[in-house]
Amino acid sequence: MNTKTQKRQFVVIGGVAAGMSAASAIKRSDPSIEVVVLEKGEFVAYNACSLPYYISNVMPDHRQLLDLTYEQARQEYQIEVLTRHEAMAIVPAKNVVIVLDRETGEEKTFAYDGLMIATGGVPIALPVPGINLPNIFQLRTLANGLEVKQYITEHIPEKATIIGGGYIGLEMAEACRTLGMDVTILEKFGSLLGTMGNDVTQLVEDHLREQRVRIMKSVAVNAFEEVEGKCAYVLVDGEKQRIETDIVIIAIGVRPEVALARGAGIEIGDTGAIAVNAQAQTSIDNIYAGGDCTEVTHLVSGEKVYVASGTVARKLGRTAGKNFVVPGSYTFKGVVGTMATKVFELEIARTGLTLMEAKRLGFDAITSTITADSRVRTYPGNQQIMVSFIMDRKSKRLLGAEMTGKEGVVKRIDVLAAALHHQMTVQAISQLDLSYAPPFSAPWDPILIAANASIKRLSQ
Repeated sequence: MNTKTQKRQFVVIGGVAAGMSAASAIKRSDPSIEVVVLEKGEFVAYNACSLPYYISNVMPDHRQLLDLTYEQARQEYQIEVLTRHEAMAIVPAKNVVIVLDRETGEEKTFAYDGLMIATGGVPIALPVPGINLPNIFQLRTLANGLEVKQYITEHIPEKATIIGGGYIGLEMAEACRTLGMDVTILEKFGSLLGTMGNDVTQLVEDHLREQRVRIMKSVAVNAFEEVEGKCAYVLVDGEKQRIETDIVIIAIGVRPEVALARGAGIEIGDTGAIAVNAQAQTSIDNIYAGGDCTEVTHLVSGEKVYVASGTVARKLGRTAGKNFVVPGSYTFKGVVGTMATKVFELEIARTGLTLMEAKRLGFDAITSTITADSRVRTYPGNQQIMVSFIMDRKSKRLLGAEMTGKEGVVKRIDVLAAALHHQMTVQAISQLDLSYAPPFSAPWDPILIAANASIKRLSQ
């Protein structure tokens, strides 16, 4: 057969956000390209960020988390999806992937013209005695979520211990409280939510305590004590304290899964994740990567960073797919680190650099914090929003922002994310023509009030 008439083959390793985005982008751009997605698990194209809401029954059916089933991928998009197929090795010299069929134990070989690595991240391990007890869980995949929910349904735990005070930890604290459990959060460091400012984190901690969540900060987990085959106590502070528990959720972060890439000789960046360029190419031209296994450029700091984010994964997947079809046609410049979550009644969001991060990078960084109304003060439902700006004294640029409040936070942080993308000064932000109507904002929006306060702070 004349090789010029053969269809091009694109193989994707990993069938969740980045992988399925790459596959979809290719089939939309050029349906003639044959696309195969290899997924070692049972599910593809699911929304992992919704797992806490599935567990708490806000989204009671796991199928609500699925963007696409593998049957739909095949029938509607002509994407060949092979679940329970685990890539074991990439051989760039031969343009093949060695794959294990986990159902049959058979080893298979898949040839490719282009390859996408979307192996994601894996939960950071907690190497302490008792870690493998059956009521200790890490939450990363839909399969993990099904296990947690099944355990809660069958055993009806009364006391939950959440290890880690980041986004997933706080969301799972709410989920367990919603299900009627007494909840304790154990955080290794001195505050929740990483390096966010004290003004915001103190409000979050106060709100958690109002919801009867116990918070223990600056504590180290030493062991899990077994009673009748299950974890009954979490031992902390040199085993001086014993926290009684019926279920443990470990949420201390993720690390990039790069073993396949490293084994193929692909460059790994300083963050420990796969290095890619603006076209999502790795150090091997016909191999792309995206999602929680890759590093990206932070547009404020200019540094490479590791950001585990569903929206970033989808953008990198789309970038990879489009560039395989038409090389150099699409670029992804980077991120500004925008994140948001909801904890009980409180919305929490950030974008850009925190004060600690900005100072570490050498900026002459200062902060300004205000509290303002989310709507016209006398309009029903008005709530207070706290807004913190982090800015550079020298350039007067906005470097980052943090917000919290019971409404109106998340979409406002997106305005400031856009400002960071365009390197706006706080003076320029103060001149933004933002919408006003009593149900949505006061005449002076909290963003504008924060910008004006920041101008004054910079002049001091």
